[in-house]
Amino acid sequence: MNAGLWALWALNPNECDFLPWPVWTSLFRGVGMVLSGVGAYGGFGRGQRTQREYERLLRAQPDRPA
Repeated sequence: MNAGLWALWALNPNECDFLPWPVWTSLFRGVGMVLSGVGAYGGFGRGQRTQREYERLLRAQPDRPA
């Protein structure tokens, strides 16, 4: 997606812009991808949180007679 936006910008005649407009889409998409990676591989994923909560509830539960 970013490559396509940069190609579109490069192929269109542009005025002497100080900052090309595809910079903003690339920046926000990059931030989103970094946050997604941290969520997936940083131990903050939904699966890990669910497992930790389940283990916490098991530890907090009083022993039941068998």
